[in-house]
Amino acid sequence: MCVGRRAMPSQYQMQPPRQSNADLAASLVAAFTFWFGALFLCIVKYVLVFPLLVISGACVDAFLYVCCSSTTRPLRFFPTTQQLEQLEDEIIARDSPGVTVEHTNVMLEVVHQGCRYQVATHAIRIPRKTDPDSAEVLLIIHGTAASSTCFSEILDGLSNSYNIVLLDLPGYGRTKVMPPLRDPCNHSAVDFNLLFIDTFMESCGCPRARVLGHSWGAYNCIYFAHRYTHRVSELIVMDSPGIAPTLSNYGAYLAFVFKYVAGIITTV
Repeated sequence: MCVGRRAMPSQYQMQPPRQSNADLAASLVAAFTFWFGALFLCIVKYVLVFPLLVISGACVDAFLYVCCSSTTRPLRFFPTTQQLEQLEDEIIARDSPGVTVEHTNVMLEVVHQGCRYQVATHAIRIPRKTDPDSAEVLLIIHGTAASSTCFSEILDGLSNSYNIVLLDLPGYGRTKVMPPLRDPCNHSAVDFNLLFIDTFMESCGCPRARVLGHSWGAYNCIYFAHRYTHRVSELIVMDSPGIAPTLSNYGAYLAFVFKYVAGIITTV
């Protein structure tokens, strides 16, 4: 038995709402006002905020200059370079009390893209605890916003097997470069760092070493091992950008392909 739909009486049927021309015009005006108003506010925001940011940045720079560079140092909120270096030595002595720390300071010249850079290079040498003359060198490269001191907690253990060399990259730690690099984290800076590491190894009489890099330092070390294969006996990377996560088979495959293309793995 089929039951058909009964037609709804005309007095109960829904009629679409009808807008008058005045209502339609008011809706259009409201829409245009909203969107153009939002655009205007965005423009005003950036036009006003950008100069404020520039002024604020200049004030902060001036404040830091007064605090850190003045000979009288009327505001003592920030430590001096000497105090920072003393703090680094204290951190290493606290975290690895059984090691012998030797500071190396050497002036290197690096020619990059037609410009000569003078690099006041700092490195920390820690000889192996037993028979250092026959030990292999482990060169450690730190990441961005760091220095060689960040490895202080593992130096005691590593010094049982290696002669350790911790190198401060240009612009980090105690290594200073003149003129300063424009951007220490771009591809041009990577090329500069590769030349710098090679020049440092040549100057200190280290023809070949195991190289360990962390984070941005590992990224530099990957390219260093590819370009200066004769310098690297073994490459160790920690938390390196540029290598896919190895939490799955697919990630492990991508990491293998990356290392093979980079020349880190030469045989399959």
